[in-house]
Amino acid sequence: MDKKEICKKIINPNIKKIVLSPHYDDLVLSLGGLALKWKENNCIVEDWIIFSNSSYSIHNIKDTSKKKIKEISKIRLKEEQKAVKELKISKIRLCNQNEALNRGYKIDNLNSSFSSLNEQDKIVLQNIKKRICPLLSKKIQIFVPMGIGNVDHHILKRAVNSLLMQYKKKADIFFYEDLPYISVIPKDKLKRIIKNRKLSPINIPFNLKHKISLIDLYKSQKNNSYYNGVIKRSRELGKYPCERIYFEKPEIVFIKNIKNFIKKNFLQRKKLVIGLGSGRCGTCSLAHLLDKQKNFRITHETLPSNIFAFSKFSIDKKLKKLLKYKGKFVGDVALYYLPYIEYILKKYPSTKFICLKRSKKETINSFMRATPFYNHWTDPSLMKDKGEFYIDYKGKKWTKHYWNNLFPNYNNKSKEKAIGLYWEDYYKKISELKKKYPRNIIILNTREALNSKKGISKMLSFIGIPKKHQKLLTNLNFESVKELQNKSNTPLPSVFSP
Repeated sequence: MDKKEICKKIINPNIKKIVLSPHYDDLVLSLGGLALKWKENNCIVEDWIIFSNSSYSIHNIKDTSKKKIKEISKIRLKEEQKAVKELKISKIRLCNQNEALNRGYKIDNLNSSFSSLNEQDKIVLQNIKKRICPLLSKKIQIFVPMGIGNVDHHILKRAVNSLLMQYKKKADIFFYEDLPYISVIPKDKLKRIIKNRKLSPINIPFNLKHKISLIDLYKSQKNNSYYNGVIKRSRELGKYPCERIYFEKPEIVFIKNIKNFIKKNFLQRKKLVIGLGSGRCGTCSLAHLLDKQKNFRITHETLPSNIFAFSKFSIDKKLKKLLKYKGKFVGDVALYYLPYIEYILKKYPSTKFICLKRSKKETINSFMRATPFYNHWTDPSLMKDKGEFYIDYKGKKWTKHYWNNLFPNYNNKSKEKAIGLYWEDYYKKISELKKKYPRNIIILNTREALNSKKGISKMLSFIGIPKKHQKLLTNLNFESVKELQNKSNTPLPSVFSP
């Protein structure tokens, strides 16, 4: 499909459009010109405000109290409603995430490096993914910021990208430039970003005066830079004022060097070994035992952590990382590989899965002791958000942590019952898969697998290690796994780490 056809498709009134806006004014600032064309063509458009809990205005950059957030959010919503009415946009949806200032950022570090996210950012990222995931599976057009110049924009773009590979064939995804931030990005840097992401640009000409009149509606936000960035960028793009959006180029591979191609694409000759278990069942010791074997490189819960719900993008990224390890047998041990077993076996049919099983009672007791202030088994979106903690349906407080998104949810159950249901579902699923793939999956009692030479030998033989090369290490404990954790550059087991 060429650019002319895409331009026609973008303003096709028969295809629903959803704009994922980090903040209240981002649709008008970045896509105001295109929105005017949607209005002319009677398109159905929804405006999703992701970080709708706002405390920022030109008159307030410090007060982030609940009262001020409520006050400013109300003002900004009224401004957005005026713009939406003018553009005849069908609906506004508020996603009720806290903007960066309400998560501890200062006004002067909103545009800093986004290479790593803090704990609150990770929770927000997972919440956004859960909210937008159903959208990406529909045959609609979704407009997403490029994620340049503001941490909130970056988090939204990152959330979409992590789901994009799974859903891109169903939804048409377009990326829009983050205005006014993008106007101050060096042109060579912007070119590198576009090239690395394999994006193709489309310029949308528009009436600048009409767009400026829309920007005027945001009285709580506007200042000179507010206008200057928009005007500067619109005049850089062509003879007439333009906005620019991007779509992904189709990927075409030309093999220039057959030797490098073979070297790069035959990493699957390595044998994957994946360890599993419900958690609190010896997964860290299992990783240590396997990593001690000759030609093995096995880590424990290596980052990035995979969400328990299936994500093709997430698992592909993790497998690519694991296959770069040095060794004939490479892999990782973590509870969250269960939903990915069949997908991994389709790509790498020789993969071996070692699942540890501890008794239900022991597992529940261990989790209860290790996580006294955390509840990973209840959906955070169903609890009351009180800043640093959640309050469940019984009024009990639970401290926030991104591990909440690594477990399945059992809502309106006590924590102890939820852990029990989780244990039952986990081993029911792995048992069903074992029947289907008996040559690839083995389930072992924790004590047998880690504390008896017979059990260890059985496990290593299953992987394919001759008995004469097996290292039968028994009685592994917390102290003995420190070496593995230092080697892996992953954190030592904690109350979060099963």
